[in-house]
Amino acid sequence: MSPRRFWLTGASDGIGAALATQLLDQGMQLAVSGGNAGHHAALMQRYPGQVLSLSGNLSEHDAAQRACDQIASTWGSLDAVILNAGTCDYLQDRTLDENVIMRVVQSNQLASTHCTEFAQDLLKTGQQPHLVAIVSSISALPLATSDFTTHHTRLLDMFEARREALAQAGIALTVVGPGVADVGTSLTPDALLPKAWTPEDAARHVLENMQQVPAHIQLPTFSVDTLWPLPGPTPAAFT
Repeated sequence: MSPRRFWLTGASDGIGAALATQLLDQGMQLAVSGGNAGHHAALMQRYPGQVLSLSGNLSEHDAAQRACDQIASTWGSLDAVILNAGTCDYLQDRTLDENVIMRVVQSNQLASTHCTEFAQDLLKTGQQPHLVAIVSSISALPLATSDFTTHHTRLLDMFEARREALAQAGIALTVVGPGVADVGTSLTPDALLPKAWTPEDAARHVLENMQQVPAHIQLPTFSVDTLWPLPGPTPAAFT
């Protein structure tokens, strides 16, 4: 059986980097997007023949299209997409910075929208197609205390609104986030307790649970800082 073909965005840091390593260790074919070209090169050297490096700022419509075109020309289709770009929701030194906020909003909204749009055709022809959206706490929880937070909660809503259409196309959707769970699902108290996840632990938890193709996967956490490190000021880092 051929290895599954994944596209992972936000693959350079935190949980994204851990997901990349663990998928490649499992022998998967992996297309990686992220701002750190050096990290991509290191992965290609460590896992020869398994890594497809994609460049471009995925919040830009044409760049996301080019990334999917490159995947199509190389592999022809995709089996799974893990959208992990732009999921950080905090500020360095907890100081409000309008430029940082706008970059995060842009990355969350536009990159996720573009990647979901263009990846669908690739997934439709894949094996057991699966779209996994990793969202941060500000995107997952209904804490509409400001215009900024209200804007971010729409990211979770966006994915949920597309669930039925994706299912009709034969694409399963899993949303990963702190405290996100299926309504009516029986959960043990321990499953709801916040944990001090390492990126490696969180990635392992996500990949293990992905095999059951659930609607949601929980990552209850005290802090998102180690899982979704805030990228630097260069716009290209938000890919």
